[in-house]
This record gives sequence, C-alpha cells and structure tokens, in this order.
Amino acid sequence: MHSLWRDCRIAWQKDKQNFETKYQLLSDPDTESDNFKSFVRLMLKDTRDELFKMTREFYQKKGRQVLVKLKVGSTLNQCVDMILDTLLDYQAKAFESNMVFIQSFYEQLAKMEEFATVLAELLIQQVHRKQMNSQKQMVRTMKNNFSTVLKSFEKKKERHSKLMKPALGRLERVQSLESLCSEEEERQESRRVAVTDYYSTFEACCTKHARTYVHELASLAEYLLHDCDKLIIRNDFQPDLQTKAEKNTTSLLQQQSATHGLDTSDKKVSSDTGGSVWPGLPLENHWNPSKPSSEMTPSVVTTKMTQPHLCIITTRDRSYQEYIEELEHTREGCAQEVRALLEDGDHWATQWSDRARLIKNLHNREPAGPFSHPHTTQDHPHSTQEP
Repeated sequence: MHSLWRDCRIAWQKDKQNFETKYQLLSDPDTESDNFKSFVRLMLKDTRDELFKMTREFYQKKGRQVLVKLKVGSTLNQCVDMILDTLLDYQAKAFESNMVFIQSFYEQLAKMEEFATVLAELLIQQVHRKQMNSQKQMVRTMKNNFSTVLKSFEKKKERHSKLMKPALGRLERVQSLESLCSEEEERQESRRVAVTDYYSTFEACCTKHARTYVHELASLAEYLLHDCDKLIIRNDFQPDLQTKAEKNTTSLLQQQSATHGLDTSDKKVSSDTGGSVWPGLPLENHWNPSKPSSEMTPSVVTTKMTQPHLCIITTRDRSYQEYIEELEHTREGCAQEVRALLEDGDHWATQWSDRARLIKNLHNREPAGPFSHPHTTQDHPHSTQEP
C-alpha cells in the first residue's frame, strides 16, 4: 500500500511538473513592450490562462461527460496539449505573417530611400540650373549694356577720324586741330575708364551672385539633410546592420570627398547613432581664387547617415564645383575681353597721336612762297594732301 501511494504521488508530481512546463510555453520571458510579437504573446497568454482555468474546472467536476466529437481529450493533460498545440499554431502563423509583412515593409523602405535620393538630387539640380540661368542672364544683360556704351564711343571715334584731315594743319585751322585732339583724348580717357569700370562692376555682380548661390545651395542641402533624419530606414529595425551600413556609407563619403577635393577635417561620424557632421561650403572670393578665405557656411549635424544623406552632399558638392568652373570660365572670358579693349584703345591712341603729329609737321613744312619746291610727299610718305 505504501509503495502504491508513493508511485501515485510521484506520478502526480510528474504530471504537475509537466503541466507547469507546458504552462510556460507561451510566457514571454522578455519585458513587456509594444512590438508585434510581444502583443501576440500577451494575447495568447491571456487566452491560455482563461482556457486552462476552464479546463481545470471541467476536469475536476464529478460525473463529467466528454463528447468524442469535441476532441478535447479524456484527461487534463491531453486537453492542455491540444490547447497548447492550437495556440502555438496560431502564434507560428502570426509570426510568419509578421515576417512576411516586415519583409514587404523593408522592401518599401528601400524604395522610399531610393525615391528620397532621387528627389533630393532633383531639387538640388533644379536650384543649380535656376542659379546658372540667372547668372548667364545677368552676364548677357551687362554685356549688352556695355556694348551700347562701346558703340557710342566708336561713333565718336569715327566722327573724329573723319574730321582729322591734312587741311587742319594749316595755320588758320590750328585751333580746330587742337580742339579735335582734345576731344579725342577726352573720348579715349572716358572709354578707358568705362572699360575698367565695366570689369569692376562685372566682378562685383558675379561675386555677389556667387555668394547668393552658395548660401541658397547650402540652405537647401541643410533642409534636405534634416528632413532625411525624419525618414524611417531599414536600419531603424535592424540594429545589427547599423555598423555595416555606417562603415559602407563612411567609406563612400571619404571617396566622394577625395574626388571633389573638399576638406573633410571637421567631419565627424558617431558610431553610436550613425550621425555625422557635414562641412559647409567655402565662401571664398570666387572671382579671385588666388585670395583664399577661411569663411564657410555653417556645418550641418545629422542624427543619421544614410544613402539619401550621402546623395545630398555629393550632389551639393558636384553642383558647387560646376558653378565654380563656370564662374572661372566667365571670369577668364571677361578678363580677355577687357584686355583686348584696352590694347585696342592704346593702339588707336598711338595711331591718333602719330596722325596728329604728322599733320602738324605737314603744316610746319609747307613752302613759304609760291615758287618753293614741293617736298612734302618725299619727306612724309604717309601724309596725304587735301584734294
């Protein structure tokens, strides 16, 4: 009898231990959180507790009747096994559906990052084209206005050239010659001042436009960088990929910086958050690169470092380089034009001076009387007599 009681007690303890073990199958060992799996486990745990309570009450009743079609088992353990199998099946299907959803969500996030990258590039390119067109329009307007001024000087030059005749060398017309030479010298000086002023004004306008362009480009890039910090990215759901993605992005950024020759000494990357400090653009004297300046637009601090962030910086720096190259081309073209105009003015001033001196010499060497020998043409082969 004692042996039978001991065996029954051991069997009861084993069933109890087995029951308690099964009871823990749907328990969430982690702290409660608001993620999907914890929500499913909590819901199934509440369902399990309610079903187990009903099961105990049912199997503890005397004279209970178990219908075969219910398939709940003839014992408590069989019923518990059936309940757990059903709930675990629900959990597996829920987790499987969750993984399918997450995979689809990851794919959508990847597409969203691509769209954000393309959109940021388009916005920067739009501002770049607008500013480039604005600069070209400004250059055309200034050249057209200056061309009108040059035409007025050329008209005076032609008129003075027509008035400069050998007849002005006669004694009675000396004052007319001096007056004409004075007017021409005044015209030459005014033209020289107009050319130098044109270059100075051109330089000031282009420098002002360049600073406006840099500020607008930097402001847009800063806005887009901060906007990209608000994007939900895949790394937000996969922390284990953060380090790898950060290393890849940092490597690409270093390659991009080296390609464009930008100073990245103040660029800092946070390995904890994946954020970065992006350097600003130089506000140097773009018209005269030989006078460098340490002035920069403000650096931008971001909490993330993603492909859209990298695209924004890459597109910004590429647009900046294109603008500087175009500005250098414009500066060189203007400088060549001004040099040519000044050289042309100096060449004409020399011609005019020689011509005036020739006419004066022609007057001084005119024969004294009607029987003097003509020798003007021989002494001055370049002079001409008035018909």
